[in-house]
This record gives sequence, C-alpha cells and structure tokens, in this order.
Amino acid sequence: MTSLCGVALAMDVPAIQALLTALTSSGSGRDVCQAVETALPVLLERLSDNNSRLRDSARDALVALAQEPEGRGALRMQATHLCR
Repeated sequence: MTSLCGVALAMDVPAIQALLTALTSSGSGRDVCQAVETALPVLLERLSDNNSRLRDSARDALVALAQEPEGRGALRMQATHLCR
C-alpha cells in the first residue's frame, strides 16, 4: 500500500484522486486511512497552487473523498490529529 501511495504522490493530483476513490470503494478502513494520511498534506498544499488545474483537481479529490463513507471517516480521523 505505501509504495502505491508513493507512486501516486510522485504523479499528478488526478492520480491521487483515482487512487483514493479506488481505495474507498474496495479497500479496508485501515488502507484508506493510511492513503489519506499520506495524500492529505499534498492535496492541502495543492489547494494553494497557482496552477488552477492542480488547485481544482485537489479540491475535487478532497470532495470526492469526503463523499465516500470510508473517506469521511479517514478525513475525520486526520482532522482530529491535526487539531491536537
């Protein structure tokens, strides 16, 4: 799993979005949490990118993730850690 996330992070934001969407539909909760933990800093950084396509892709990836039940749980867990 970790190597898959590393490959996606080296690629473009749509690759991250595709990976997270695939994980939320077929992966376990632990796999989704690990993927979100790895991808979230990159997606958040891309939200402030000057390139509008990257910025929009990062936003779309986060929205798509938040619409999946497994993704919501993983995002909630990461938000809890960030607020501590």
